[in-house]
This record gives sequence, structure tokens and C-alpha cells, in this order.
Amino acid sequence: MPAPEHRFPDVVEEVVEILRPVGGLEMHDEHGFDFKVLCVAVGDPNQAHIEALDQMRPHRLVEIEHFFDTYKRLEAKETDVVGWRDRDRAREVLAADRARHEREQGVRREPPPGQRRGTAHRSRTR
Repeated sequence: MPAPEHRFPDVVEEVVEILRPVGGLEMHDEHGFDFKVLCVAVGDPNQAHIEALDQMRPHRLVEIEHFFDTYKRLEAKETDVVGWRDRDRAREVLAADRARHEREQGVRREPPPGQRRGTAHRSRTR
């Protein structure tokens, strides 16, 4: 079978974007807790300086909140927008989701080099 013809040969096929979580929108829907993590692209000069939710333009947060509320309504789903949460809460949610995913997939994460499983890292100074 011949290789597929690319419509845009100059476009890189895979782009890895480094993202920084800055907060999240907490909602509840028909399935319960729903959390939308808000990230900024570190490589985007318009967003690279943003470290926390309070550095976002306030109207941008209103627009995002409105978007999620509207699309749920268009699907005829009940939703309750609870509000914005800080980056620490977003990171907690991401870590919990990653741990759940790894458990479900049977993934074992290896400890950092020089650290055995079940031991704490100790720095050695002399």
C-alpha cells in the first residue's frame, strides 16, 4: 500500500507543546465532579509569563466558564459551575487522574535514578 499523501507537507506531523497548569474550573454534571484544568503554553510569548490564575485576564476566565456552561446546555445536560480553583488544586487533580489511569492500565512508574522503590531520597553531604 502506498504511503499516504500529505495535504500539508511543510507542517510538522507531531508537535509537543509544553503546558503549565495555572488553575481549573470546578463543575458538577450528571456524572458528578468535573474539573477542567486550565493550562498555558510555555512557548507562547503571550502566555509564557502566566504562572497563576490571577494573572489571567478576568474576562478570559468568564469566557471559558461560559463556554463550558453553554456546551453542556446544548447537550441538554444539567451542570453546576462551582468556580475557579488555584494551580495547586489543578495539580492535585492531575496527579490523582494520572495515578488512577496508571492503576487502571497496570502501569508501574520507575523511581528517579539513584532511588530504590520504597526508599526516600537522601542527599549526602560531607
